[in-house]
Amino acid sequence: ISTKESLLRRLFVSSKHADIGLYTLKFYKHGKWKYVHVDDRIPLNTQKKPKYAHCKSPSETWVMLLEKAYAKLHGSYENLQSGWIDYGLRDLTGGAPMKMKFKDRRYANMLLRNDGIEMFELLRSSQVSGALLGCSFNTNESDDVERDSGLGILRGHAYGILQIVERSVKSEEDEDEETTTLRLLQLRNPWGMKEWKGDFSDGDSIWDDYPEVKTELVGKDGFSNDGVFWMSWIDFICEFNQVFVCESRDHKTWHGTRFEGKWDKKVPQSYPGGCPRYKATFPSNPQHAFEIDELTSIEIV
Repeated sequence: ISTKESLLRRLFVSSKHADIGLYTLKFYKHGKWKYVHVDDRIPLNTQKKPKYAHCKSPSETWVMLLEKAYAKLHGSYENLQSGWIDYGLRDLTGGAPMKMKFKDRRYANMLLRNDGIEMFELLRSSQVSGALLGCSFNTNESDDVERDSGLGILRGHAYGILQIVERSVKSEEDEDEETTTLRLLQLRNPWGMKEWKGDFSDGDSIWDDYPEVKTELVGKDGFSNDGVFWMSWIDFICEFNQVFVCESRDHKTWHGTRFEGKWDKKVPQSYPGGCPRYKATFPSNPQHAFEIDELTSIEIV
């Protein structure tokens, strides 16, 4: 969320009473925006530093206030432990979230063809359209221990995807070599430290083979241990097994409709019919009809 200031500012409804430490924030829960009031008293550890999330700069308090309000909405800080990235993005944006598991047939087929370029383009186009993306490697283990894969990526840990880029370049070592297409992703570990150690990691010598790309993507400031790092697409699909996408569409070009409803055994039109494999009863679930009058794109979540 911090990469899009407009989305972040929207969560802070009111700070007019900040002089007495009172703030109002909002989150999208169960189809509605819910408002939460908090003060600025923050839990500290034994070193008298913020116990939970905080910014690198001690003068910035928005992360701590946002987390406190989110914890209050859910009853406690403890209830924020674990969970899914797509639900978190939905709560913070009101957008339409979805989870792309690489083992699902559709995405598995994409990844098998041509180094998964189709999948890469799908994610890149989503980000260009304004979607927020995250990723993780789901271990299906119950102990919630985040384990290092061996190259710095933590299994069972959430990462944000900041950029997805494609560049056609020639290696600095061999000017006669055919043009190479680099497909790179910039990720962030929300801890603000512990990064990828493989190709295109901070300070990796492979960057020197592509000086123009290094200048463009890394910049003059160089590398720092801030939790932000680059990795290749091929390494990405080896180190992660699911991507989370939260679409936040431009209302000038897209029209959205939300349907509120519930399952009710007493109402024929909203009977709980189960998931699609229960073919006899599934059609009795709540249904919403619509007509398409012209060629269009549609997303149903």
